[in-house]
Amino acid sequence: MKTLHAVFQPVISLRTGAILGHDGLVRGLTGLVPEAIESSSAQAHQSRLADGPEIASIRAVLAAFAKHPARGKLFLKVAAAALQDEGFLNRQIQEILEPLSLVPAQIVIEVTENQSRLGMGSIGAVVKKAHGLGFEIAISDAGAGGASLRAWSELEPEFVKIDPHFVHDVHLDPAKFQCVRMVRHLAESMGTKLIGEGVENQNELSLLRDLGIEFAQGPFIAGPERELLGRVSAGILQILGQGTQPPPAERSGTTMASVYIGNLATPTVPVEISARLSEIQARFEQDAELDVIPVVHEGQPMGYVRRDVLAAPRVNGSDRAVPADTEVVEIMDRAPLSVDAHLTLQDVSVLLAQSKREQFASAFLITENGRYRGVATAQRVMRELTRFHLLAMRHANPLTALPGNGPFQEAIQNLVEQRVSFVACSCELDHLDAYNDVHGYARADNLIKYTAILLDAYCDERRDFLAHPGGGEFLMLIRSSDWNERCASIVKQFESGREAFLGPNDIAQRSLITRGRRGEEILHRLPALSIGAVPITPHPQISHHHVTAALAVARREAKKMPEGGIFVERRQLTLGPRV
Repeated sequence: MKTLHAVFQPVISLRTGAILGHDGLVRGLTGLVPEAIESSSAQAHQSRLADGPEIASIRAVLAAFAKHPARGKLFLKVAAAALQDEGFLNRQIQEILEPLSLVPAQIVIEVTENQSRLGMGSIGAVVKKAHGLGFEIAISDAGAGGASLRAWSELEPEFVKIDPHFVHDVHLDPAKFQCVRMVRHLAESMGTKLIGEGVENQNELSLLRDLGIEFAQGPFIAGPERELLGRVSAGILQILGQGTQPPPAERSGTTMASVYIGNLATPTVPVEISARLSEIQARFEQDAELDVIPVVHEGQPMGYVRRDVLAAPRVNGSDRAVPADTEVVEIMDRAPLSVDAHLTLQDVSVLLAQSKREQFASAFLITENGRYRGVATAQRVMRELTRFHLLAMRHANPLTALPGNGPFQEAIQNLVEQRVSFVACSCELDHLDAYNDVHGYARADNLIKYTAILLDAYCDERRDFLAHPGGGEFLMLIRSSDWNERCASIVKQFESGREAFLGPNDIAQRSLITRGRRGEEILHRLPALSIGAVPITPHPQISHHHVTAALAVARREAKKMPEGGIFVERRQLTLGPRV
């Protein structure tokens, strides 16, 4: 038998380029061992669990993982048959972790066996026990049919991996595109984080990012290697738009989508996992405002101790008081809610809404690149949400509820400071006054709302920005390379959709008819949509003032087209000193 050795493939954030953790694989028997492990039958499993390939593989991966500092999370492939073995979670996995100074909070158990063979009733109970011990759970093959959806619903995993079949050429296949988008919406509603597997090229990586998939792995990012990757390449960061940006957790903004939970972290000093109960008690006595104390091992969060638990500490549920020299690992909560600092306030609000009641009521930990950063509470998040909702109400257009000109200017400045390319667009509903005269303000408001819905449909909700300063004027910031095609589709779709808002005479005459003072007919053009676009390339001297000035020129030129259309301002911006 060949000697087993572990290899690791990084799982990265598509929002920041940070490494969430590594997928652990084993080489040595016949290629990558997990596939061979999965084929073992449940009948044979009981007799060879102790020294069979399942445990040998797990030992090899964990031993190699433990040697690396700043490890992040380990995605550990475990066959369903091993999980269902009575001794695996109760004894065996703990015996492997302890000598390596690893704890369950660092491990994501990835159930690898085909979901249709899982036996959901029994595996569900095992996963619940694993959650209770502090492990996180990932399942594979999202999109592979009803069995995987059932597993997703019943196992409540923290992570779901999108099957490589759906990632392969997703930029070329509309059906795969729709499947991945559907899975993303499902993940948002269930509070689950998605990982796109098997990324092979730049187009796949970019589209997963644009669709809002949080994490990805694959040979294009980095292949399986013996050493854990410390950081992703500059080329990958450039593709993700992170090459010249400051860490997202440090940026601030005025919308929920631009504020990162790392900004809300309270840097509560943690204790090491070797700390004793007496140290914890002393900390709580010294600080009456302290509710939880995080527990870490070499900077990585293992859990925390709550003040209310120490009010009457007990050993294993008995009535016997805990001795003062008891290690903190015996009394800590091993499975608190933990979120990455680079998640937005909006992301975290979804996770909290889907979390267990006790998690919502307690503090949660904030990590950055797998290391402890601070503590926050659901109450703090709720206060921030309330503040932003009130702010949004002040800035939103009352007809469409879209943000107004102020947030639009701030969004421009954010993109300028991040040194990324984008296209600023002014979209104007032309000939609206005549439409008001013929059909009244109520129908004109409906036409405006229809335009807002149309523009929103062509905006990527994760990367683009749509504003409505008032009347028939809309503003967009587009970061996608197909912006010209999108604008052309918007104009074409508006022209066909406006008929629903016109009368039979309007359509027959191809014009709106009003009466002059002497009763004569006056013909007016039908409502049209004109778009003035200004492509912006990164430049250290550009500010939002320059962009706004160029956009005003593009708007005037676009409005000269009587039937609507697109005008693209190709002239170089006139740069003055930054304002």
